[in-house]
Amino acid sequence: MIFKPKPPPLTKIYVEPTTFCNLSCPMCMRHCWEEPGGAMTWDVFQRMMKSARQIRTLKSFSFWGIGEPLMHPDIFRMINAAKKIGAQTEMISNGHLLTPERSKDLIKSGLDVLIVSLEGTSPESYAESRQSDFHLLMENIDALNKLKAKASCPNPKLGLEFVITAKNIHELPKLPEAARRLNAVFLIISNLLPYGDEPCEDIAYWLATGDLNHCKVPVGHYPELRLPRIDARPQFTRPVEALKNIPPYNKQAVEFNAPGFCPFVGRGGIAVRWDGSVAPCVPLMHSHRCWIHNRRKTVTQYHLGAVTDQGLDQIWRLKEYVDFRKRVLTWDFPPCIQCDCCLAEENKEDCCGSAFPACGDCLWAHNIVVCP
Repeated sequence: MIFKPKPPPLTKIYVEPTTFCNLSCPMCMRHCWEEPGGAMTWDVFQRMMKSARQIRTLKSFSFWGIGEPLMHPDIFRMINAAKKIGAQTEMISNGHLLTPERSKDLIKSGLDVLIVSLEGTSPESYAESRQSDFHLLMENIDALNKLKAKASCPNPKLGLEFVITAKNIHELPKLPEAARRLNAVFLIISNLLPYGDEPCEDIAYWLATGDLNHCKVPVGHYPELRLPRIDARPQFTRPVEALKNIPPYNKQAVEFNAPGFCPFVGRGGIAVRWDGSVAPCVPLMHSHRCWIHNRRKTVTQYHLGAVTDQGLDQIWRLKEYVDFRKRVLTWDFPPCIQCDCCLAEENKEDCCGSAFPACGDCLWAHNIVVCP
């Protein structure tokens, strides 16, 4: 008798408060789309929350998307509303708008986890990736920590996300100490997904190596570490090995032949865009152009409804959505990411005739790009 695992219920809602941002990072998707910017209205948010309250399996909200959540004037109300229905909350931010006043509001909102993007451990490397002020970011995080201590409040717990490029990978061994200094409880290390019309030579996964997965640290002195797959060449593996040699980061790699696993569908996630449109994952919220290795790829958005028309539970039960999740959970796609002769220029089809959207090229599903 063969027992198949039960598909996960709806447990997590990814909410995109806005697509506006205070920065203009070269790596951002916003440089390669034709969409107008927008911010979620309070009416759209309330419609989403009305149906969210009815979902008994719901555990958490994650506030992020292709924009800076702190740009939204109602972000603290949104977080607090999610907390009031008993859900865990997390938010990704670039940290530059985290003034003392906003930090106070963030603490009062009840946010459980704040993940700050940190693409360098020095002003020079950070400025190259973000083109913004490293010292301001450090001051903002220090101020948040002081306000938490003053309020005797452990939340929001801090996590750091570091996007690896060929130019900054040498800084990996410095990350644990930087995280400890900033009182971060975990580190997410991801690869760069280049967006736009020009190929990027800075990626660190040309020759994919083992899946380094993540290390759960049993003591409080080191932050939890989550690692992606990276390039197998020495200039990329040496910094990772140096990082792994810092006790207790000594987890061994596994082979790069595992089937894909979608962290969104596989963990019961659903994504709500700023205008209320519902997608199965954050990457499919917006149409965009990107580069997979040295191949240009056009990704077409995939929406299954909108919270302005239907409840989330109704959308979740749509036959099209149920069938799509089954296809993703069994990973019924060719191994595009491992194929050096792939000719698929869009996610509308692949060499095996997969129906739209074809997910074989998804870097999230192959643990190359990592998000919360």
